[in-house]
Amino acid sequence: MEWEKYNLDLINELQTIAMEAFKANHYFQSAVIFFQRLEIILRFVTFYFAKKAEVNETAISEINREQSFFHLITFFSLIIPKNEISKSLIELNKRRNSFTHRLFIDFESAESVKDELKDFSREAIKLNLKLNKLLEKTLEKIA
Repeated sequence: MEWEKYNLDLINELQTIAMEAFKANHYFQSAVIFFQRLEIILRFVTFYFAKKAEVNETAISEINREQSFFHLITFFSLIIPKNEISKSLIELNKRRNSFTHRLFIDFESAESVKDELKDFSREAIKLNLKLNKLLEKTLEKIA
């Protein structure tokens, strides 16, 4: 997959939709959308820097096929070792995994997880902003 195939309009639209959901107190929806947006941006930036570093095409194709968010973070960290976001992405992923598993075990009501989802969404917003800055720098280099 080439970088041109990443739909930048969709990435921006996801930001708008997620913020609208967050402002409307729909924290579950905003958390899911923000996390998906993080994955898309992480995949795009990792793909671009891998191409720039002339990483083997077979390895690059794995970035696009990878389904594990943790493995995407690993690719990102290997390709951009001096970054300030991997640790926070790993922590957010742990929170998402923990929360998702609890939904099926300890779930009482939507209200019982509201504050946790709100905090998760806030952290996802911060990480989206950080990755978005990296995306903007990447797009400037491509243009």
